[in-house]
Amino acid sequence: MGWDDKVRNKKDEAAGAANEHIGKATQDEQMEDEGKTDQSVSNLKQAGEKVKKLSRRTEPLTPQSSRRLAGRHVRSGIPVAGW
Repeated sequence: MGWDDKVRNKKDEAAGAANEHIGKATQDEQMEDEGKTDQSVSNLKQAGEKVKKLSRRTEPLTPQSSRRLAGRHVRSGIPVAGW
């Protein structure tokens, strides 16, 4: 994921948050829903970019690299079955 994609996704997320807050303030449910949708779409795009990045991983999974990855995942709260 390039930095330009990250910036574009964050911009879209911020615009969605602004629409949601404006919709709440003006009691416009349609605008509020559009803002929530924009934020969700932006988050899904970011997740997709992260998946693409992980799929390009060229290092084979070894017990040592698995332990390195496990340390990252354990801190994030995702359990890692492992070696």
